[in-house]
Amino acid sequence: MNYYKVALPVPIPSLFTYYSEEQIQPGTIVRVNFRGKTLQGVVWERTLPEEFQVKPILTIYQERISHQMMRLAEKLEEIYLHPRGMYAQLMVPPGRLSPDIKKFAPTPEGIFCAIDGNETEKKLITLLLKAPYTKTYIRRKLGKRIDYYLRKLLSLSFIIGFEEESKLTSWSGKRDPYLFPQIPHAEIDIEGKNAAEEIKKSLGKFSTHLLFGVTGSGKSFVLLDVIEEVINKGGGVIYLVPEISMVPFPYQLLSKKFGNVEVIHSLQTRGMKSGSWERLKRGESKIALGPRSALFAPVKNLMLIVVDEEHDLSYDQETSPRYRTLDVAIERAKIEDATVVLSTATPSIETYYRAKKGEFALHKITRRLNNLPLPRAAVISMRKKKHLISDEFARALEEEYARGNQALVLMNRRGFSSYYYCPQCGYVALCPHCEIPLTYHKEENYLECHYCGYREQPPSVCPHCDSEMKPAGAPGLQRLVESFRDRFPDLRVERFDADVGRSKKRARQILRDFYDGKINVLVGTQLISKGHNFPGVTLVGVFFPDLLLNFPDFTASERTFQLITQMIGRAGRTVEGKAFVQTNFPEHHAIKLAAEQDYEAFFLREIELRRKLLYPPFVKLVRILIEDKDRKNLGEKSRKIFELLKDFRKRGPAMAPFKKLAGKWRAHIFVEFEGESHWEEFKKLYRQNFHIFRGTSIIVSPSQVL
Repeated sequence: MNYYKVALPVPIPSLFTYYSEEQIQPGTIVRVNFRGKTLQGVVWERTLPEEFQVKPILTIYQERISHQMMRLAEKLEEIYLHPRGMYAQLMVPPGRLSPDIKKFAPTPEGIFCAIDGNETEKKLITLLLKAPYTKTYIRRKLGKRIDYYLRKLLSLSFIIGFEEESKLTSWSGKRDPYLFPQIPHAEIDIEGKNAAEEIKKSLGKFSTHLLFGVTGSGKSFVLLDVIEEVINKGGGVIYLVPEISMVPFPYQLLSKKFGNVEVIHSLQTRGMKSGSWERLKRGESKIALGPRSALFAPVKNLMLIVVDEEHDLSYDQETSPRYRTLDVAIERAKIEDATVVLSTATPSIETYYRAKKGEFALHKITRRLNNLPLPRAAVISMRKKKHLISDEFARALEEEYARGNQALVLMNRRGFSSYYYCPQCGYVALCPHCEIPLTYHKEENYLECHYCGYREQPPSVCPHCDSEMKPAGAPGLQRLVESFRDRFPDLRVERFDADVGRSKKRARQILRDFYDGKINVLVGTQLISKGHNFPGVTLVGVFFPDLLLNFPDFTASERTFQLITQMIGRAGRTVEGKAFVQTNFPEHHAIKLAAEQDYEAFFLREIELRRKLLYPPFVKLVRILIEDKDRKNLGEKSRKIFELLKDFRKRGPAMAPFKKLAGKWRAHIFVEFEGESHWEEFKKLYRQNFHIFRGTSIIVSPSQVL
């Protein structure tokens, strides 16, 4: 009998022992029974028999994860304190798995057992003379006791076992072509060429590079040059984008130049994913493209990992198992001797700090392609304005429309208004699960919680006083679109946000129409600020970016600066552009410096503030998020954890900014680590007291603290 440690996708920091009569290689995917449920796991290593009763491995699959990916899962467990079995599941091939189909056939010597063997051996050889069969089929014909004779005849070389080729069962179906308009290639300038050459020199060994270029500087074409070198060397590439909506642009560039590109994301069918997975594993395709899940694709001879728009918060996995894409990319590159390139116009404060220290190689591109100037940006105070659209922006829009140009407008709030209330008694419609005001969506005519997804129809009368209820509060995107259509009836104005994005067909059509010039003004949330290249856009509006500034989060200024800078950068890609930032806080340094496109000045101010307040990157920050449906239990659990942490520097416990979400009360504690030794002590404490921490979320290096 053989015993194995199996990693399972359960939130328990342990491997679990199972047995099998088969010899199983580490990394093999299996199915086992765990506490009454059948789970898929990964065999990690052989082990000795346990004193307690051990359960059998139920199914052995042909598919395996590589030794390198197993090492990565172990490393992620060390970094984030989530069990390796949960990370290993991210590396398991999507689609249906094929059970182990080893077949048995008699050798020439074994044929004589059909004459000279005992009755069972005769039956077995006679059966196998008809055709090779699997153990499952042989058992069905001759009973489970036949296992003994299979082992006996194998040891005598009277029969042999072999595996058939093939393996992953995948579904047929059309692959998503991502047919977007063709984007002409652009020649990069000397800064871009120098950056590409320096990165190419590092290929074949681990290194990390920050490609820091202003918006419109041709970073994508620098990456294309580096990728061409990788492909010529026979290497593989993982190209990451923050969100699915950002796939089309790099897909068009990559597929045009290199042919087959495997797109991997959560909206694909399992069959599409499994086909892509197999082609990458066999080396038939060299490039995997997609959001963070593509980072776990089995790219053969991986040489390059690109993290495009590295600053984007979408790269953080916010559900278990948690991880930061940047960390995972670097750890995988270390294991596979690959190069990592982080590309952005607005590096995260921590990334730029690491580059300035020399931890990452820094490559700057300070000019736009074709020497086009950066858009001129004006900051408009809206404190005394009565309308959503300032006169300054309105005049600029009329001028650009007369020239046949387009405008892109951002306001990062979905819906029509931020709440729905009764003006008579003050009642506000709240989410029953989160105690947060429901947002009114006028076009769809519903109230929605943007945190748990709860929806209800707007009540016509107040449930307390029977008075008429009305939308109120801060305006949302739908109201802004309405204002544009009322003020500019001759212009075609469309909206692009997560609500529109639920219909893939509609979202694509809107983007295509805007690219083709059929839409004059596209109004959207931050989705339109990321990675798009619309040649007809000469005017950009950033409306009320101070929504982000008011979040109780130490990264609020950074995120505001990034959003404004990225959005301004959408203008003037073919001719000179202009931008307007409408805000109630025109004096705030994040808004002023973003309008000036002065990242260096913003970084110096922000890094000094974090140094004084001891925020990352000057400390390692860990957020312990405690949740419970019962508020009293939440308090007791928070106190227990706080007492355990008596030897650590910490802040809290306190209620989280969103004190209740999805029916659970929420509190958090922040623990700060200045040295690696303290972090190791914390990990030891966590594992020894897992029964107390169980059910909490340990968030290492949180990018937001809501």
